[in-house]
Amino acid sequence: MEHLVIHLADEALLGGPVQYRWMYQYERKLGLIKRRIRNKSRVEGSIWREHLVNELATYCSLYFDPTLETRHNLEPRNFAPQHSSFSSGGSQLSVFVVPSRRLYQKSGVRIQMDIDDLKKAHTYVLLNCEEVYPYIDEFDKVAPQLYPDTPSAFLRDDHFAQWFKNRVKVGLIDESTRHLEILATTPSKFAQSHNGYFVNGYKFHTQKYAKGLVTSNCGVCVRGETYTTEE
Repeated sequence: MEHLVIHLADEALLGGPVQYRWMYQYERKLGLIKRRIRNKSRVEGSIWREHLVNELATYCSLYFDPTLETRHNLEPRNFAPQHSSFSSGGSQLSVFVVPSRRLYQKSGVRIQMDIDDLKKAHTYVLLNCEEVYPYIDEFDKVAPQLYPDTPSAFLRDDHFAQWFKNRVKVGLIDESTRHLEILATTPSKFAQSHNGYFVNGYKFHTQKYAKGLVTSNCGVCVRGETYTTEE
């Protein structure tokens, strides 16, 4: 196996593009045909019968009402509906309309977040809401003078949520920013915890849920504000 990388270049020169000699699609088709064998003493007839039933079922499903679930109108694997959330002021916040849904239809487990987790969640929502971007730029200009003892890399994480709350309260002029006043308020410490979540066509599991599974999908990497090529 360690010699595989050495011979890959020679294989590419001799065989050409891989799509002309790739056997994956044929292996998948053969696997499908093998699963259709019900009577091993009549292999060909069994395959033919299963194929005929499949063709008839496909033909009939084309004439069903679109509301009926068939193989032709199944939802994508990681489908998540588009949400339409409006605030009391009538403005639509971009952070709350991302296509998403929980892993199962159960309501989840009600948990109580501690102060640190609550602050991180609130700050994350604010920093990823497009309507708050102008305030982020304003904060970056005044933060070094307001918090000289805090390193620049931690200014947003440590102080932006509280600064934004005070800034919206004193700077609210008209109804156009009324929805930001609600967004700046500290959220409830009680939340619903789920084992997994679908977001933008991707599925993520919690670390506890993924423990013991063959495939793990609980690691999420977010590029920080101080990201450089050396990191």
